Amino acid sequence: MKIYTYDVKKWNFPQLVSEALEVKNLLNLHKDLDNLYVPEEGIAGLGNDTHSFFHDKFYSKVRSGWEKFTEKYYYFIEENISPIFAEEQNLIYQTLPSFRIHYPNGKAITTKHFDGDENHQHPLGELNIFLPLTITYGTNSMWIESLPFLGDFQPLELQPGEFLLWNGNQCRHFNKINTTNISRVSFDFRVLPRQKYDKNYSAKTATTKKRFVVGEYYSELSGG
Repeated sequence: MKIYTYDVKKWNFPQLVSEALEVKNLLNLHKDLDNLYVPEEGIAGLGNDTHSFFHDKFYSKVRSGWEKFTEKYYYFIEENISPIFAEEQNLIYQTLPSFRIHYPNGKAITTKHFDGDENHQHPLGELNIFLPLTITYGTNSMWIESLPFLGDFQPLELQPGEFLLWNGNQCRHFNKINTTNISRVSFDFRVLPRQKYDKNYSAKTATTKKRFVVGEYYSELSGG
């Protein structure tokens, strides 16, 4: 688990997302909602915690062919993530990042879990990147443990220009009810060293039912 920094002016994801959602300040997203979207708690909410008005607006923009964003995302991984795996060639990565919004009085994810558990079934060897588009702290953040089942849960305290690389595949994480007065907006995505990749892995994602293979859930960098 390690925090890295990057040039947020060059990789201006907060600005791009603000423009796509047509809002001035991501911290105040909730003020533009008529009603707070509250999915069911626990496993019942799995897959339904990314369907608020602004989630749908973001994913609709991506599906429409938002090349300005998808190209920047690809080159961000190539220039900022791939060098962390210095001897790794053709890093496998999540084709598009997961988009999270943690509204005040709500949650971004509804269940405590680890990505490799029986409900999510991500392949062993995956590593997670948490990249906030707003400041994250306290109850508006994700709470994680430092080692699998150690139980030392702490909130991530980061800001735009920082990202965390960590083992969300085996370490549990969850959200608390956001009692701050701001929305937390973030990306998270997963990378997989090439030697850990199994093209015959048969499990599918819990939400979109894509297989964990290149061409579906994953893509592959064209260079090392």
